[in-house]
Amino acid sequence: MEEKNKNVTQIILEVVEEMCDKYCKYSDQAKANDDLWTEHCDNCPLNKL
Repeated sequence: MEEKNKNVTQIILEVVEEMCDKYCKYSDQAKANDDLWTEHCDNCPLNKL
């Protein structure tokens, strides 16, 4: 999708996904362990966006 055709919600979701995949220190661990997913990812402050 072209950048100019995206709405604010789509852009926010892309940023959250990029932060999780590239910057979060728990991301790789959480993908392999459901308990860590619940502990860290479900409580991530980016979910408030």
